[in-house]
Amino acid sequence: MIEPGDVILVFKKYLSGIEHDKFAICVAPEYFFFFYINSKPWNKALEAQIKIIGKLELPCLTHTSYIDTSTIHKIPREAIIAAINARKVWRAPFPLCQRLAKSIQDNRYLPRKYKKIILKNFKNYL
Repeated sequence: MIEPGDVILVFKKYLSGIEHDKFAICVAPEYFFFFYINSKPWNKALEAQIKIIGKLELPCLTHTSYIDTSTIHKIPREAIIAAINARKVWRAPFPLCQRLAKSIQDNRYLPRKYKKIILKNFKNYL
């Protein structure tokens, strides 16, 4: 299906309280855990934001964006299948996955059990 480090476009019909499609990066496919990618960093957790330099790092992005590693989101299986069927899945480059893994190691927002799950999936990037 998908792997850690895959980026999908989650269509708005699968999102609660969000009025637009949203990019998300998979961090634990076995639990359907993702981090959202935002246009602006979340001010309450600036140190937990990973900057992505638009198309230079991720071809699906049109501008600089930020992975919010302060909050895990569980994406419905149907949303993942819809992204796959629509060919809205991209692989994050190795250096971005390395930055993500490092951010998780240092993350003070995530509970230990979630950090452990994610770091197990990103062990090849540490």
